[in-house]
Amino acid sequence: MIAFLNVLETIVEDKIGHLNPAILAHVITNRCNLRCKYCVFWRRKFGDELRTDGVFSVIDQVEELGISFYSVTGGEPLLRDDIPDVLKYAHDKGMVTTLVTNGILLEKQLEKVVPHLSALSISLDSHLAEHSTHRCDAKTYWKIRKNIEKAAECRKEHEDLKVNINTVITQINLHDLMSLVKLVDELEIGITFEPVVVMVPESPTLAYDEEFRRIIDTLIEMKSSDYPIWNSKEYLTLIRDKETFDCCSFLLIRLDPDGNVIVPCYHPEVTTKVGAIKERTLKDIIDSGERKRALMTSKDCHRCYLTNYAEVSLVYNNVFKTGLEQFRLWLEA
Repeated sequence: MIAFLNVLETIVEDKIGHLNPAILAHVITNRCNLRCKYCVFWRRKFGDELRTDGVFSVIDQVEELGISFYSVTGGEPLLRDDIPDVLKYAHDKGMVTTLVTNGILLEKQLEKVVPHLSALSISLDSHLAEHSTHRCDAKTYWKIRKNIEKAAECRKEHEDLKVNINTVITQINLHDLMSLVKLVDELEIGITFEPVVVMVPESPTLAYDEEFRRIIDTLIEMKSSDYPIWNSKEYLTLIRDKETFDCCSFLLIRLDPDGNVIVPCYHPEVTTKVGAIKERTLKDIIDSGERKRALMTSKDCHRCYLTNYAEVSLVYNNVFKTGLEQFRLWLEA
């Protein structure tokens, strides 16, 4: 709870004139055991990944900067054997630690990572294996489903652990969303949604048409009826109406596997490398003119609704309304 309040405190400070990040989003590896058609991460090639001691150094610097939210993403983070050690290192410092995974390797790693996690997010786009062919085959799908159930069971021993499914909305799974909500309700975990961001030609697409708006309205109604949808109502309304928002990308530090800080985000059309952690301190990179200039590109960027950018931006732009709702969801989950 204290770490979550620290995030809100940073947002309030930024509101009065600073550009302090609140979250470290660490793409710790681009290696992945899936080939999701809409994903750019597994397609990208990088230099050597930061070694364990290098990751520890980043976490030390993050702590010194007062950043209390550490999110580990990929690629597939669990392909790295040191993920339990990395999470423990951050968790022992009192940070909010989150892990985003496709769930395939959780069977082997779950018991190792859970004691050091605040939140576990598992990607799943449908309650039907045949609607997940853009991500995986049927055998892999059911393995992921089984591991999600195991993660839900872990909450009996680790009551403070937050577990959710993250679902990318495409035209393929549009009519599966309500069934997914009912699934997580049965498992007593949460769910978040985000519309697909088309970054590669073979990506599934999404039509923001009347049918889409009707389904999002249904999700808003389900959320109002206390189904465990963890998106804010403001976010759901935003995507339903296809509105624009002021992207506050400065609230996140996004670190690539090889230690490069990128700004404002990972979209291939706008991403800019502003400094390498192997060559400069994190504070120096954050305070640099390169970062400030690169951040300006996000002022006119309205091309996506990625939750990790859109939700924190909504909090920043309306800290009391959306921020307090997200705080309530965190406490009640």
